Order: sequence, then structure tokens, then C-alpha cells
Amino acid sequence: MAKAPTGDDPFFDYRNNILKNVPGYTDQSKLDKFERFTTAAAAVELELNPVRGSFDRNHFQQIHKRLFEEVYPWAGELRPTDLRRPGFQPFVRKEFVVAALDNTLAALAAEKHLKGLNEETFSARAAHYLGEINHIHAYREGNGRAQRELFRELAAEAGYRLNWNRVKPALMYEASIQSHEHRDNSGLIAVIRSSIEPPKVFRPPTEPGRGTARDRKELADEAHLLLRSTRGNVRDMPINERMLQSGGFASGWALAKSQQHVAIATSPNQFLVLHRSVLSKDVELGQQVQLEMKKDRAVVKNLDGKDKARYQARSRGR
Repeated sequence: MAKAPTGDDPFFDYRNNILKNVPGYTDQSKLDKFERFTTAAAAVELELNPVRGSFDRNHFQQIHKRLFEEVYPWAGELRPTDLRRPGFQPFVRKEFVVAALDNTLAALAAEKHLKGLNEETFSARAAHYLGEINHIHAYREGNGRAQRELFRELAAEAGYRLNWNRVKPALMYEASIQSHEHRDNSGLIAVIRSSIEPPKVFRPPTEPGRGTARDRKELADEAHLLLRSTRGNVRDMPINERMLQSGGFASGWALAKSQQHVAIATSPNQFLVLHRSVLSKDVELGQQVQLEMKKDRAVVKNLDGKDKARYQARSRGR
């Protein structure tokens, strides 16, 4: 975290040497832990219910607000001060942030938000815009997380699924530094290409039999990694697999899928795995569903309208 050198940062508590925050922490370690847990849950909610917008400045600010509104009272606001990290080039000056951001996002829109591009071209152009937005560094804190969510949503609109967990955080950091300091986006291109998950082709599910246990374990491992990724790489909050007994209910979204199984995320740190043959109907990745287990059959109900709103309210309340 960088401090404004002139002492004129309205987002900073100079008395306690800490960013002003909603819970009122004056100890940096406590704030760091609270921020990790809170933004992790917010990231999962964004997976469930992403910001609907046109990838303009307001869209980007809404992402930052959704990620940090329970942590910082200024979540979603652009930084009011100049910012630099020790030993590195300064970011765009505060008076030019709005214009730089608007111009960059307008150029992105002129390229039709990178739709219709093959993977190689998409990665190169996305890296260019990610580098530009990182160079602007629009927020006082949380730029990387907000940028990654913006580009995750952008990729989804363009037909790609970005899973940032496929790349080590250190490589992402090094690529960002390389782009900012030397205007060299080759590292970001590699990061984005590595983060793109290959499309999966699913055949109709077979009855449980040979290879079922291995398929289930591999999908459970994938679900664990995906939740870890969407929750911001929080290492000290356990992720658990739950079971759905006869007569039980569960709501969530289809997190991962294999030839035989589907993993449903039921909370920011919990998922369940079911064989696809027991589902009353197949589900698509990202689909929000409610499940009711009746003996050996899981009745699937799509969450939409009032049901979806109630589910999202429960998710936010966890």
C-alpha cells in the first residue's frame, strides 16, 4: 500500500497510519485479514451476479464498489491523490485519471470489446488494455482485483473463460511491473493466454461405473481450485465439500462440470458434487439452480426472477 507523499490523501488516516475503513480498524494486520475475507465473498457474488454494464468508467467503478464497499467508505471512487510505489514509476496523475480511463475504455469499445477474436489476438489486445488500465491505477487500493474482475467479465462477453488461478500471483505481479515500467505487455499476454480455460465438450452422462470415483475426485479438486480462485486466493479460510441427503435442499451455481459429475457452489467456501445421471435435467456452467434431493433423484429448478433475488439476498447475508 502506497501513501500519498504530500499528506493530502483524504482516504488515509495519518494519525493511525492506515487507510480509512468501514469497521474502523487501526491495526494493519487486522484490516488486511478483514479485507481478504470480505472481498473474497464479494468476488464470489460477482461470479454469481456480475455487474451489467457497457465496460465504461461507471461499469469499472461499480466493480470496485461491489468488491470493497464493506471495507472502505470510498469504494468505487477514483483516487483523489497521486500515487506511486517506492522504486517504481508513478501512475497517471490524479487530474488525468478520468480522461485517461474514459479514453482507454472508449478505445476498447471501438474494438467491439474484443468480440469475435481468436485466442491469440484476444490475449494480445486484452493485455494491451489491461496494461493501460493498470498504468492508470484508478483506485487508492484494490486496483489489481478490480482489473481482473473487469477483464473476467470482458472475456466472458467475448466467449472466453478466464481463471486467474491458473497463473501464479507472482507471475501476474511481474507482468504488471514489466508493462508499467517498460510498456512491454509480453508478460501480460502470456498471463492471459495461460488463464484462458479451454472449452469443454460434454457427452450425455453415463451411469455410474468404471472410472466414476476418479472422475468425481478430479472434479472436486477442480471445484476447490475454482472457489479458491474466485475468492481471491485466500489461503486461511477452508473450502469444504458438503453432502446432499434425501429430503435436503441446496441452492447455488454450476461451478464445474465433467463427463460424469457436476459441482455446485453453494456458498463462497462450500460446494457439492453430484453425478449427472441423478439430475432431473442437465445444467450448464454458471447456471443458478435450486436442488431438492428425492431419494436417488436430484430435482433441478432454475433460479430466476423472485427465486434468483431471494438466493442472491441469502448469499449476501452469509
